Formats: sequence, structure tokens, C-alpha cells
Amino acid sequence: FAVPFALEASRRDFAHAIVAHFDVEFSKCFKPTGFSTAPHARPTHWKQTVMYLDVPLAVDEGDVIRGTFACRPNDVNHRDLDLAIKYELKGQYFTGKNLLRYRLR
Repeated sequence: FAVPFALEASRRDFAHAIVAHFDVEFSKCFKPTGFSTAPHARPTHWKQTVMYLDVPLAVDEGDVIRGTFACRPNDVNHRDLDLAIKYELKGQYFTGKNLLRYRLR
């Protein structure tokens, strides 16, 4: 899959990474349940995935990092995931774009 994203900076700072997490809900059970792996949620054995950027991005409040996040199974090991982040920032202090690739094991 591939999905677009837009991340708006809430303050002047440096963006060093993009962090991914997931929420899951089992709603068709007798007693519905679920959990979140978000940083603010109760810890589980699942963690967040941190994808470090190639360079820190200087952002100001209101700057928007736009891009596409893509994920697919690895061709060699079906348990691995190949991730790609294509981003662009046209901010007050930094302008740039790149395509970064990661393997999640």
C-alpha cells in the first residue's frame, strides 16, 4: 500500500525522524477489546517504529512535511517489510525533498 501524509509542525524545532504506530480493535468478539501502540498509550510488547531522516529538518510552527508512505512485503523474506518515505518540506528555514528506504524486520 501507499498513502499520502502531511505532518504539521507545532513549534520551531528539528524533525529527526518519523514515528509510526498502530491501533487495533477486535470488535466482533463477545467482549470487544483492542489496544494502541501510540506513545501516549499503555505499553505493550509492540513498540513504535522510528524511521530516522537522512538530515534533521528545521521546521517552524505551521510548516508542513508532505509525502507518501509506502509498505510492501520483502521479496526474499515474507516476514520483512520494505518501507519507503518520500517527503518534501518547503518551510521557512529548510526546503528539501528525498526518498528514504527502510527494512522492518
